[in-house]
This record gives sequence, structure tokens and C-alpha cells, in this order.
Amino acid sequence: EVLCVCKIKYYYFVSVVTVYPDLCTISLVAVGDMNKYMDKLLFWEDVYGFDMSCMKRAVIPEAVVEVLDPSTLISTASVIKHIDCNTVSTPDLEFSSDFTLSVTMKTQCT
Repeated sequence: EVLCVCKIKYYYFVSVVTVYPDLCTISLVAVGDMNKYMDKLLFWEDVYGFDMSCMKRAVIPEAVVEVLDPSTLISTASVIKHIDCNTVSTPDLEFSSDFTLSVTMKTQCT
């Protein structure tokens, strides 16, 4: 959504635009949800009647962006980027960040 705001400003030459919410963050957290993990893997065993098990290896390392059950969080969260939606530009969204996650529960990280 932040990238969309940047594109609108560029294409329509909008110099004064106010976006709400005007601030956002990108955060990382470790998750331990074996049920969801197994559902994602078992899905590939029967994709509309086809065995696509060979896809499991490709799916496991993929990053996932989704709404989580708070009870599945197994670490502290780490904010890796603060964004002011009213002043952000496309180059601002290309970044790298050091981060540390402190594990708070003894379970498997999925």
C-alpha cells in the first residue's frame, strides 16, 4: 500500500497529499504454529487430485505475510523500518536492516 501512495504521487504529480494512517512500521517476529505449517505442506500432497509433493521444498523457505494468532508468537518483535506515509518515496522502501529476535518460548520455529 505504501508503494501505491508513492506511485500516485509520481503519476499524478500530487505534491500535497495526506495519507491516514500516516505512520507505519515493518516488523519481524518468530512464529511456532505447527498446525498452519503442516496444513501448508499437506496441501501439496493433493492439489485438486494431483500429487505435487515436490513443491514442499520450494514452499518451506518462503517468507509469509499474514495475520497471526498471538498465541503462536515465540519471540519478541523487532521493528525493522519506520515509514512516514506522507513523505515516503520509492527509494525509501528499498532497505536492509539488522535485527535481533529474542526467543521467548521453547518450541519449533515454523
